[in-house]
Amino acid sequence: MQYDSAIKCISPELSADIATLVLGSKPDLKQISESLPSGERIVDFLAEMTGDEESILHIEFQTRYDPDMPVRMLAYHARIVELYGLPVYPVVVYLTQTDRPIETTYSSHVGGKHIFTFNYDVVKVWELKSKMVFEEELALALRAHTADAGRGSCRVQGKVDLGGRA
Repeated sequence: MQYDSAIKCISPELSADIATLVLGSKPDLKQISESLPSGERIVDFLAEMTGDEESILHIEFQTRYDPDMPVRMLAYHARIVELYGLPVYPVVVYLTQTDRPIETTYSSHVGGKHIFTFNYDVVKVWELKSKMVFEEELALALRAHTADAGRGSCRVQGKVDLGGRA
């Protein structure tokens, strides 16, 4: 910890040298703020899955296409892992149909080098078999969620029974 603080103090002065050491060549640098956003973010659904393997199920419900969804899901994922320290299964459920291609990946490349890839699953409600939706009695909940979108309401009209599954 003591060394971390010392390095943070001298790193702005030696940023070009440190970057050259790390990257192997001298890049053009522009100093930016080291402060990261810390505001509270509230996800749509979060639950711990227990059993053979403990993990977190994270679901976001979308009523329309969002080009920033890969970055949002990555940000949520990092915060969930930091908070709970468990593997996270991330899913976005799109409630209304779109003709736009829906991304399922955030990928980062720097200088032609692949740095990081984050994937999440997508469920398109309009592609689900209607029998499955109605057998699970989810249709009412999905319809209520879609109808109340943008009104700040979280009420679900009717019963949502997942057959004993969490």
